[in-house]
Amino acid sequence: MTKPLRVWPGVAIVALIVAIGYVTPMIMPNQVILMFLAPVVGAGLIVLWWLLLSRARWYERIGGIVVIAAAGFAQRYVVHPSIAGGAMGMLSYFLVIPTLCIALVGWA
Repeated sequence: MTKPLRVWPGVAIVALIVAIGYVTPMIMPNQVILMFLAPVVGAGLIVLWWLLLSRARWYERIGGIVVIAAAGFAQRYVVHPSIAGGAMGMLSYFLVIPTLCIALVGWA
């Protein structure tokens, strides 16, 4: 008998991403750097949660990371050129990786 997925750490990380990354800059406009750092750090924490604490099967854990990586590379060919070339070609990755990690938590 397998234990159910441990989802609450992922949901807590997503809540922190939303609170720090989107709500805090509205309250404290001088802290715009939080809007950029919170999703990136949160995405890293979600990956760590998924690999170490989620209780998912190992092929699901590795498969989820592989799908995120593949979608991260594939998005480069479908985004608008202004996004694909922004931030010296890295803007689309900074936008898509946190979004895909949040989608992973939503899926789980």
